[in-house]
Amino acid sequence: MEASKRAGSLIERFFNAEEVDRLELDLPRLHEWSRYLLVPFRAHRISSARLFWMNRRWFFERGIAIDDAATERRASNWLLEEFGYVIPRKEDPPDAFANEARRTLYADRAGLGANWVHSHGCASLEEGVREAIYSEPRSFLMAPPPSLRYWILVCTSGVKTAKNRDEQ
Repeated sequence: MEASKRAGSLIERFFNAEEVDRLELDLPRLHEWSRYLLVPFRAHRISSARLFWMNRRWFFERGIAIDDAATERRASNWLLEEFGYVIPRKEDPPDAFANEARRTLYADRAGLGANWVHSHGCASLEEGVREAIYSEPRSFLMAPPPSLRYWILVCTSGVKTAKNRDEQ
């Protein structure tokens, strides 16, 4: 993507233009496939989101050496800023979300509203780990288009999950 088209985007707070180009290389641009493919929804920022796991290989494959602490911190901070959001439920404690930190995200129509487990942004840790493991070989076997790989698992700390409502 041209730098002028993404000027002021969130990722550019953490990476320079060359790094952004490498990070975005070969990512499917679903919004370009069809305007009917994605559905907007409002999500709230999780106030105490923490990074549980990061797909270090994905960054290395794009020439981002996250083996040094400063670069790993930049990547972690970007991922939490970009993806530390969920759709709140009435059972969630009020302090689980950052005040007024909301944004519009987009879901693919295939998964939208399929069931509660896949419609709010949370899952059990067990499901997240399993999906992250499965996403690696699946991303190489399903082409074209390639299957998306998992980049991170975020601990939601207080937001209820699908399988075990007390699991964080």
